[in-house]
Amino acid sequence: CLLLRFAISDSVSFSKMQESKNGNLPEFKDIAVASSRTYPSLPGDNPTLVAGIHVDDLIATGTKEELMRIDKFLREEFTVGTRHEASEKGGFTYRGLRIQKLEPGHFTLDMRVYEEREIQPIRFAGLGKRISLKNKDRELPEEGQAHYRSAVGKLIWASCQTRPDISCSTSQASSCLGKATEGNAVFVNKIIDHVVDNPLTLHYYKLADIKVPRYLRATCDAAFKRKDERDDRARGGYMLCVGTGANDVVGLLSWATSKINRVCKSPTAAEAITITGTIDQIDLVYHLFFWFYPKGNSTGELLTDAFSVTSSQHKYCGDVTPNLLPDFAKVRANVREGLITLKHQAGEHQAADGLTKATTLALKSLMGFLHSNRLGDKGVEMVKIEKGVKSKLEKSFQTQKIHPNNVSLDLLNKLAAQVNIELVGGKSNGRVYNNGQFLWENI
Repeated sequence: CLLLRFAISDSVSFSKMQESKNGNLPEFKDIAVASSRTYPSLPGDNPTLVAGIHVDDLIATGTKEELMRIDKFLREEFTVGTRHEASEKGGFTYRGLRIQKLEPGHFTLDMRVYEEREIQPIRFAGLGKRISLKNKDRELPEEGQAHYRSAVGKLIWASCQTRPDISCSTSQASSCLGKATEGNAVFVNKIIDHVVDNPLTLHYYKLADIKVPRYLRATCDAAFKRKDERDDRARGGYMLCVGTGANDVVGLLSWATSKINRVCKSPTAAEAITITGTIDQIDLVYHLFFWFYPKGNSTGELLTDAFSVTSSQHKYCGDVTPNLLPDFAKVRANVREGLITLKHQAGEHQAADGLTKATTLALKSLMGFLHSNRLGDKGVEMVKIEKGVKSKLEKSFQTQKIHPNNVSLDLLNKLAAQVNIELVGGKSNGRVYNNGQFLWENI
């Protein structure tokens, strides 16, 4: 597989491409494969070339034969300025992304040149390193608001392309557009400093032979009413990857973080909404998945630490807050139909934790994933977690250490984390103390 970039003279119309149709192009009848996770049997259902166009830049990847054909076509029909290959020294730059092929089966993406050219110079000058009571609520003048919009816009572009580590903080900063204060400007400076001081490169490896089935793997997390969020809103985030069943090495496909626009009355509500939203993303990508992996696995995997939501996966009915009933029903339906399997993962190993909290501790797990490409470390099948929690509860009821009426969702989540750690070892979300025991071990 090669990766090429072409620069085409912007004075030439692309209408010639339209004129070159020969009637043999594949017909993608989306309706024929809607709501189905099966290999689509349609004309032209074996993609050998994928191309994207941005203004006068074209990027393409595929088999060597197909790339040579498109190269020949472009040179015959257009005035092609330059052509670059990812395997060249330094790779090439496309929309600010530097793409390199370091060796067969190993590509990298970074935006270091863009960060140094566009982001580093946009720091606010004359501000301290910390947010003080004096500058916290002092609104920026009109010129400062314009500077703020420009800075946040550039950070958003980077966060969407190659910097998941600044997605949460950048999203928080964007909520102050038009009404930014000096305190907000100091916060933006911190994001810029993080980008400059922590260069990041995304790595993509050949996961296995094409005959080895791929499947989609995702992780998601929610943060409930954090004080660093404007209006104390809840936030959700997810990461979606493609992997194999052989190990935890994956290729990152997409990520996102945003405030939850529905009213969340509890952490469980925030987690349920985020989980169902992530399932929607998995469903969407599966419509494209089988064009590239005809022998792929149709069952996606979701990693979460929200036992209060996912513990209900095998129930057909149950007492759920009415406004969350559709979300719980969606989780249950996907599990019953074999579209999703659920795994419990302790918070400190959960990469999505860094997409909902702009803290050093939360970023640790996210950065660990971005450097290792391993998703699902310390993850345990939800059925094993359920069995362990049920056993602990039964013992607690028998010894009368806890009454069944006092079983809260928070308690269930804590017990799930404890069972998780007992099965895999290690800490859990910072709630382990000097002797390695949990605060709630006496429950």
